[in-house]
Amino acid sequence: MRKKTLILIGTTLIIAVLISLSLLLRGSVKTIKHGYFPIQSYATIMTSYKPLQYDIDDYTITFSVPDATEVYVSSDMGNEMQFSTYLVNNELAFRGYIQLWKIKDLERFLSYSKSLSPFDFRSYKVSNVLKSEYQGFIIEWTAEFGQESISGKEYWLKINNTDEVVRISLLSDTVDFPNKLDNVIQQILDSLQIDVKYFI
Repeated sequence: MRKKTLILIGTTLIIAVLISLSLLLRGSVKTIKHGYFPIQSYATIMTSYKPLQYDIDDYTITFSVPDATEVYVSSDMGNEMQFSTYLVNNELAFRGYIQLWKIKDLERFLSYSKSLSPFDFRSYKVSNVLKSEYQGFIIEWTAEFGQESISGKEYWLKINNTDEVVRISLLSDTVDFPNKLDNVIQQILDSLQIDVKYFI
């Protein structure tokens, strides 16, 4: 009888220790992406995405945005802009653009655009970027507009070494660009697919 009681107590203690260890070892959720291990916040992990596809003259563009994102397609185009969507997401507190442009000299165009900007830039960093078949620039900036602070991250990527350029831009009304939006812009980039119809 005493032996059975000791075995029962020992088994109960082992189960309690195992449960405690499993709770302690859970830690942060991590994902493997492009060779690094970003720690994701709970809000970002729970974000689900909806795929969108648009056919525009010479292009078919596909990308995914967070479910709560409102997407407005603009019909007002200029000579250089081929397609534009305006994104608004109140849940994740961002707005932004996904656009297709026709630009001969992208570096010069970006420099000229900065000089015309109404923003008072506090920081402005341009880096080269290569993403699968796209190459171009990533611009990270913070600025003031009157009494308001604004920050942004923008990708300007050439499509198949042509004059066609895609812009993916997210903006936030914060002094610094929020870490949670890095994953959102990465998800949009990873889902981006542009088919130039005359290449098919």
